[in-house]
Amino acid sequence: MPQRQVLLGLPAALGRDGTAVEVGYRDAPATLTLFEDYRCSTTRGFETAQGATLADMAARHQVLIRYVLESSLDQRLPGPGALLATNAARAALAHGGFPLYHALLFANQPPEYSDGFTEERLLEIASAVPGLRGNAFDGDVHSLAYRDWVAQAQQAYTNAGVHFGTPSMLLNGSEVDLGTHPELLTRPEALQSFIRGAAEQD
Repeated sequence: MPQRQVLLGLPAALGRDGTAVEVGYRDAPATLTLFEDYRCSTTRGFETAQGATLADMAARHQVLIRYVLESSLDQRLPGPGALLATNAARAALAHGGFPLYHALLFANQPPEYSDGFTEERLLEIASAVPGLRGNAFDGDVHSLAYRDWVAQAQQAYTNAGVHFGTPSMLLNGSEVDLGTHPELLTRPEALQSFIRGAAEQD
């Protein structure tokens, strides 16, 4: 993962609303809110194409990334993989490893229609994040310690009413029309230019 070292150095915290996970620095001139589902293959494509660019921009104080993590694919696909993965990601935030773990979940995403995000697999992925594994993190994964938070994050996604499912994005609070700008999902230079342009306007 080319952005591994950058991700290890990025701060992450629960947003003021209690549901979004913020990665980067709050002095950044632009805020990008991303709506994502760990089981969504389209979101994996976005993270694969744009993850390194976003990590670099966050590290340079150019954008604050807010992740709203929804899990509704569990309602249509076998198993509770999105619930388990989102709970594990929230546990990673609590124990200091969210940015890299978030990226690794997408890099190791199982086929969308399988039930591959088991507790054992989520712990195996976490072993690649320095210092994350331990009794506290592992216990949170096994006990679904953040089940209520997962439901709150899902409600935040529903309340947002975005039009493109996952991934969707807001830039400085306004929804981005990904139907008009599909290049923002696949072309790093396009996303970089779009974010910088919004920052210059404010």
